Amino acid sequence: MDTGRRLPKGLRRLIAQLSYEDKIRKFRICKYREPVDEDELEAFIVGIARELYNSDYEEWPEHDDELS
Repeated sequence: MDTGRRLPKGLRRLIAQLSYEDKIRKFRICKYREPVDEDELEAFIVGIARELYNSDYEEWPEHDDELS
């Protein structure tokens, strides 16, 4: 899922802060399962990153329970 060009620069920067392992961990914590594929993982990360971005976050919260 290549949405990079359509996302605002600040949102792309927020997403870029996460390693692949961070993305998988956040997905597992929130969904209690493994992602079906890379597209599902990326859509999930973009969704929560968009929520953070719209709430004026410039960095990810330190605790994953803040994402719930």
